[in-house]
Amino acid sequence: VLKNTPIYAFHGDKDTTIPYKTGTPVIYNRIKEAGGNKIIFKTYIDGGHNIWDKAINFEGDDTYPNTLNWLFSQKRS
Repeated sequence: VLKNTPIYAFHGDKDTTIPYKTGTPVIYNRIKEAGGNKIIFKTYIDGGHNIWDKAINFEGDDTYPNTLNWLFSQKRS
């Protein structure tokens, strides 16, 4: 189901609440292995567990889209 769902995931690599190595990267890789191509995963270097302020205010760059623009561009199929 998740391979066909648009997902914009974030994780701080210094997160001690949900360790980075066993968290989002694992889920991301499993979705990609299942053929998912609607997932974006951004790592926040030196970010801890509370990176949502950075993530929601991220304005985008050459690699990752602006978070809010991406979110509000999603449509049900």
